[in-house]
Amino acid sequence: MKTLICTVGGSYEPIIKSIKHHNPDHIVFVCSEDDPYTGRSGSYIEITQEGNVCTSSAARESRKADQPNIPAQLGLDVARYEVLKVPADEPAIAIQAIQARIEASQAPGAQLIADYTGGTKSMSCSLFVAASQREGVALSLVKGPRVDLVRISSGLESVEHVDVNPIKSDWQLQEARRAWRYHAYRQAEDILARASGDKTRRPLFFSRGYALWDEFEHEAAKGILHVFAAQLPEGTIRNLAWLLEDSQRGEALKIWDLFLMSDRRAASKRYDTAVLLLYRVVEWIAQWTLRWHHDIDCSNVVGAQAEALMDLTAEARNGNRVLGLYAAWSAIERLDGPLKPIAEAHVKRLQTFAERRNQSMFAHGKAPLNEADWRASRAFAESIIQALITHQFKGTAPYPQLPTEMPL
Repeated sequence: MKTLICTVGGSYEPIIKSIKHHNPDHIVFVCSEDDPYTGRSGSYIEITQEGNVCTSSAARESRKADQPNIPAQLGLDVARYEVLKVPADEPAIAIQAIQARIEASQAPGAQLIADYTGGTKSMSCSLFVAASQREGVALSLVKGPRVDLVRISSGLESVEHVDVNPIKSDWQLQEARRAWRYHAYRQAEDILARASGDKTRRPLFFSRGYALWDEFEHEAAKGILHVFAAQLPEGTIRNLAWLLEDSQRGEALKIWDLFLMSDRRAASKRYDTAVLLLYRVVEWIAQWTLRWHHDIDCSNVVGAQAEALMDLTAEARNGNRVLGLYAAWSAIERLDGPLKPIAEAHVKRLQTFAERRNQSMFAHGKAPLNEADWRASRAFAESIIQALITHQFKGTAPYPQLPTEMPL
C-alpha cells in the first residue's frame, strides 16, 4: 500500500500535482487547525468544505476562491484520504502528531511518501523532520521556477525526490559523537549502521573496533582498528598487541584494561557493574602476583605451598585448595614479594571493600549501588592498581582511557 502524507495550505495546485504523480492508495492531508487568536479557518477546509474553497493561480490576485476542494477536483472517494489537523506554527506538536501517523502506516511492504511542499513553514518543517527521522519514508517536493517570492510558476511545476541521506548522516554522526562521550561505542555503531554515505563509514568501523575493545574482545578489536592505525592515537595497535600476550606484562595490561572499563561503566552511571569490576581488579592483582612471583595458582594450591598456607586456603567442591580475595592478599602479606608492602598497608581494609561489593544486588545484596559507593571502592582499588603500575610499568600508566572523541 502506498501512502502519501502531504501538508496543505496556500496553493492547492502543487498538491494535486504531487498526488497525480505518486498515485497513492491513501492520502493523509496534514492541515492547519483554526487560528486560536483570530478564529480564521485552517487549511483543512481545502479538503472538507463544500463549494469553492481553493483559489487558482488565475484568481489569486482577486483572492476569490474559484475551485472546489482538493478531493473533489481529483474525484477522490472519501475512503482514500483523511485529515490530520496540527497547529499552524507549533512544530513540536506537529512533529509528534505526524510521527505517530507515520508509525501507524508503517507495515511490511508499505510505501510511505512525505511531500512537504504546502502548508505553513512550520508545518513543512515538521513533516520534513518527522519523515527524516523515520526509516523507509521517501521525501518529495514540488519544484519549479518562481514568478515571485510567493509561488512557483503555474504549469512549470515538477515533482522531485529529495535526497535526505546527507542530512540524516550529519544527524547520525552528531548522535554517535554524543554516544562516544560516554564510551557507548556499541550504541554509536548501531546509529551509524543505519546511516549511508562515505563520511559515516570510517566512524562506523572506529565505533565497532572500540566497542570490541570495550567488551574485552582485544583480538577482534585489533583486527578492525589496525586498518586505521594512522588515524588512531599513537601506540593504539601496539597496546592491543601487548594485551594479547600470554605473559606477565600481557596479564598485567588486562588488569589495567579492566580498571579502565570500570571507569567507563561509571561514566554511564552503571555503578553496580563498575564496583563489581573493581572487585575483580583487586582479586586479579592478587592472583597475578601469586602466579608470577610465587608460583601459586589461587584455584589450586598444591604441595609445600598448600601446607604453608593451609590456614588460608579453603576446599572447593572439586577438592582443590583455593585462595579467595582476602586469603590471597593475606598470603601476599605473609610471603616476601614485590607487592608485600601494599598488602601490609591495605589487607585490613579489604573486608570493607568486599562488603560494599556484597551489598550490590548483582552480588548478595538487594539494593543498587550509587556513585558514592563506586567512588569509595575506586579510591581503594586505585591504591592497589598503583602498586601494580609501579612494579610492572615503572610507575607510568601503560596507556590512557579509551577515547571519548570519535575520529572522523
